[in-house]
Amino acid sequence: MTFTDDFEKREYLGREALKELQRIYTNLFKYDLHFTTDTYAAYDAFYHIIDSDTHSITKRVLIEIKIRDRHFPEYILETKKLNSLKKIRKDLGFNDNEMSILYINFCPNETIIWNIDKINNDIKTNEYNKATSVSRSDKVNKSVIMLQPTEGKQLDYILDEHRILNRTKINNIVDSKVKELKNDLFKTLFG
Repeated sequence: MTFTDDFEKREYLGREALKELQRIYTNLFKYDLHFTTDTYAAYDAFYHIIDSDTHSITKRVLIEIKIRDRHFPEYILETKKLNSLKKIRKDLGFNDNEMSILYINFCPNETIIWNIDKINNDIKTNEYNKATSVSRSDKVNKSVIMLQPTEGKQLDYILDEHRILNRTKINNIVDSKVKELKNDLFKTLFG
């Protein structure tokens, strides 16, 4: 599988890792996941919580995914990202009781999920990477919120890039073979 850049690769890996999380933590992600089609969307995925009696939507949940290459004692969430996520909720006319926003960080030692409505909103300004996927040395002044791992739900899941890419490769081969067999069967049956 080839990617145009590191950003596209990380977006793909994050979404596939979220699918794995759903298979492992079935009670945590028991609703149908939907992924944004725009690579540069403000969030990566969403799901709806459905009332089992009325079958109506009781809450919407947006998910932003981040892959971390290193373990840190605390993590950052840029206020620009936080504000864009909250703006989506506001623009859609929902409050935090009707729409939650999860920030999932796949870290080298664990996965942490923060509900952004339940985090400490102390803003700090410092020099951080302008765009980590492009350069780790190009720093700019950014305002961020520091996230403590204990403020989120810590999961015993570690994103494995090689496993995900190998599974994708195998699935692509199988899909290709199945398509080929279907075509051959169609030709045999209908000439």
